[in-house]
Parts: sequence; C-alpha cells; structure tokens
Amino acid sequence: MWLRLVGTWVISGFGYFLGQPIKFKPASGEGPPPWLLRTGGFEIQVTAISEAGSARTCVSGRGDPGYGATSKMLAELGLCLAFDDHSGASHSAGVLTPSTGLGQVLVSRLSRARSGKFMAFRTTT
Repeated sequence: MWLRLVGTWVISGFGYFLGQPIKFKPASGEGPPPWLLRTGGFEIQVTAISEAGSARTCVSGRGDPGYGATSKMLAELGLCLAFDDHSGASHSAGVLTPSTGLGQVLVSRLSRARSGKFMAFRTTT
C-alpha cells in the first residue's frame, strides 16, 4: 500500500503539476488534496482461524477510507436498513454491529454500489 501511495505522489509530481501539492505538515483541520482523495483506496485482509479450519477475507474499495468511503458506507447502511429485507438475519436481539445485524444483505448492497466499482469482498477457505 505504501508503495502505491508513493507511486501516486511521484507520478503526480507530488501534486505540483495538479496545482495542489501534498503538504507533509498540514494545518489542523486540513485534509489531503482533492486529487489524492479521488485516487485513494483501501484493502483490508482478515483471517479467522478455528478448530474446523480457517477462512481469509479481503475487503477492498475505492475512495479515501477516512473521508469519502466512510460516508458512502454509512449511506449504503442507511439504505439497507430502510429498503432491504433483512428479516432473515441470523441475529435479532441486543446491540449489534452493522455486519452482524445485516450480514449478507449489507455485503450485497456494498458490492453493488457504484455499479460494483465501490467495494469488493473476496473470501477463501
């Protein structure tokens, strides 16, 4: 990931050619330049191990995870709660995280967002 970020900086001339250089010591409340937010992305790998075996899931997506992608995920979560049928969820009581409460319904909605170009989920066992 760091290599990709450095590559983006170098290719764009550290933002100077775009008129928005990257500030290595930004002021409080000042985020990254817009071009970096647009070209950002994320990838998370999770491994679960039990006595029965193991499974690995890779979640990747487009957009800066701290700014744009988080708000898109929250919007999709709200739409899932409002419009999707999540009555078949495996858990129905208590305080639940979105993934526990909505399960595969939320994963499907996030996978379809932006015509399938927003997030991808790959699981291997």
